[in-house]
Amino acid sequence: MTDRGRAEDSHPHHVLVDVDQTSPGVPSAGLVGAFMLLFVCLGGVTFLAAAVPLVIVVTRRGRARRERMRQWMAQYGWTMTESPAVDWGNRLPGQNPGGVSRIICGTLGGRPVCVGDYSYTYRALADNTGRRGSARRAYVVVVVRLAEPGPTIAVERRGAFSKLARTLVGEGDAGTADPQFDRTFRVLGCDPMTAQRLLGPALRAAHLAGQVPPWSLQQTELMTYYPGNIDRPEQIPRCAAPLVRVADLLGR
Repeated sequence: MTDRGRAEDSHPHHVLVDVDQTSPGVPSAGLVGAFMLLFVCLGGVTFLAAAVPLVIVVTRRGRARRERMRQWMAQYGWTMTESPAVDWGNRLPGQNPGGVSRIICGTLGGRPVCVGDYSYTYRALADNTGRRGSARRAYVVVVVRLAEPGPTIAVERRGAFSKLARTLVGEGDAGTADPQFDRTFRVLGCDPMTAQRLLGPALRAAHLAGQVPPWSLQQTELMTYYPGNIDRPEQIPRCAAPLVRVADLLGR
């Protein structure tokens, strides 16, 4: 053997071997991915299986509510208008001019009445990190139309500190010369003589007894509002009747 041959044999031979680097008993990355995909798929199927019946139930309930409302309106002669052209939003929280989504109008106690859904969106703190998000507030608005226009006036309970009422009818506090009433309620937007003329003993007594809500009057539209939505037809007379009583007692 030549010296060159002996030199080559003295170096070890390097052999390339395909070795599985996964340790015994540990699943491969591909197998883990497959299991994860299967888990996600099964989770999606389970979610759909639970969500589909829920959607069906919600849809059926919505249809049933609309049908009950339709039957109630047909029975009592009320009508519904979607996206009505009214400017009530300027007198409501949030002052959203397009916030009235629908109104249901008819007659209650011999007076023309409309009850509507109103809402506005505002910016609010979403969590304790200080990040801000959007929130929605909804109200049922009630309007009774008077036969003749009246003065601009608003009656609110003291302590409510209604910035909205003061914005609409101005600053000031017109007393009625009734100490008990004046301690509990604030009359805005008119002079004391007008307040005393409109808020007679019967209406003041109804306020003190909690039988009528705070209200405002502009031209022929007597208005009040409550938090919430119109979900059931029986809400309509229940929400409107106290304001109809205010209309009946004005000046009494």
